Amino acid sequence: MKKQISKFSTKKISYKVTNWREYNKALKQRGSLTVWLSEDLEESWLAPSAEERKRGRPLVYSQTCINLLLTFRHLFKLALRQVIGFIESLFTLSGKILPVPEFSRLSKRAAQALSCFPLPSLNGYCRIC
Repeated sequence: MKKQISKFSTKKISYKVTNWREYNKALKQRGSLTVWLSEDLEESWLAPSAEERKRGRPLVYSQTCINLLLTFRHLFKLALRQVIGFIESLFTLSGKILPVPEFSRLSKRAAQALSCFPLPSLNGYCRIC
């Protein structure tokens, strides 16, 4: 009995690497990570002073700071303590001297930040809390 040959071949195409130097360079480039931090990060990192806020305990870190940390957390699938270490190492490499929130504070503010995340509405307007 003969096997029928289908129209579409499912054979995997293999490529032969001919230029190993460029191939190795491309593989190394895949692991490269470049993070750009804006110059005005220092201005928006901490929360506004107590005179500009309402009653209650003043916030130390701005919502921008919390959103940045949570973005890195979801982007790289890190735990909160790992995010804190990652941000501290970024600040060390870039020469910025900024305080980083503790993981417990980040955890408490994360619940508020996710419920207040701006999402586009059906009318085309953005809802901002």
